[in-house]
Amino acid sequence: MAALLSTSALRRRLRTAIDNDSPGRRLWSWSGPSQEAEEQVAKAAASLLSWEELQLMLKCVAEWQQCGSDHIKTGYRPACGSVARCFASWTYAHNESGAIIFVLLPFYVFSDGIPARWSIASTADVVVCTAYAIGVTTCFVLSTAFHTLMSHSKDIYLSGIKADFHGVLALMWSSVFPLAHNVFPCSPATRDAYVGLTGLLAALCAAATARPDLGAVDLGHHRAVLFAAFGLAAFVMPIGHGVVLAVDGGREVWDRVGGWWVLGTAGWNCVAVFVYWAKVLAAALSYAKAVVVGFDYRHAQELVC
Repeated sequence: MAALLSTSALRRRLRTAIDNDSPGRRLWSWSGPSQEAEEQVAKAAASLLSWEELQLMLKCVAEWQQCGSDHIKTGYRPACGSVARCFASWTYAHNESGAIIFVLLPFYVFSDGIPARWSIASTADVVVCTAYAIGVTTCFVLSTAFHTLMSHSKDIYLSGIKADFHGVLALMWSSVFPLAHNVFPCSPATRDAYVGLTGLLAALCAAATARPDLGAVDLGHHRAVLFAAFGLAAFVMPIGHGVVLAVDGGREVWDRVGGWWVLGTAGWNCVAVFVYWAKVLAAALSYAKAVVVGFDYRHAQELVC
């Protein structure tokens, strides 16, 4: 890891190269990168640079490369304009490596223990769990693509961050399928009504995110509040409705949905207001546990409608 970190020698070489070069041969000019500049950027991509070093090397680095990462001072990848170079960054450490790795890990977690349950699952169980799996996959694929390609260019960054938001919405909406199924196991119409209602809310959130005034990269906390409100409605409304209808009170509903794990998921959604990206992985894993706990409880009770 130490070999990947910026060194004093690298800093001196960068400053010397810029100070001694003529204006027409800067590493990056308004007319675009020269072949020499591209070669030096490609070499620098294998080293972690601080924000100050990145600005020094490229001279006209745009502020979008640090949007949402104001407190991250090292590990930046130079904007390369190449999809291949963006994916090549998987081979070395940089300031987005953690986000990429930890988003990919749940693919292993979600596959553990689920196949063993298919033998006792009903058709409805399979449908709602598949819907949730599709939402999780969509979210993680879009998130991985965004964090990988965000060093491509400003246009790709802006498109990618909106796609990442929409992936989170897909994950949150898909979580309603198993929740409503467990709360209303004998009322498919009520279950489908909640799925449709929250789907409409998700679409409205997606439309709001796509608006220029809410889609700006520096308004992440505003979008997080919007998403947290949607998540609260998606969890609280169906569970509250189920408690009101339950003959034996809320305890049965709480057990059917894996209540403590659902509560943990809601907590991570609230954390998103302060640390937007951190909640996605934790909330998805917490809710996956809730789905499994709810599934096991319902089948252990052998509920008959």
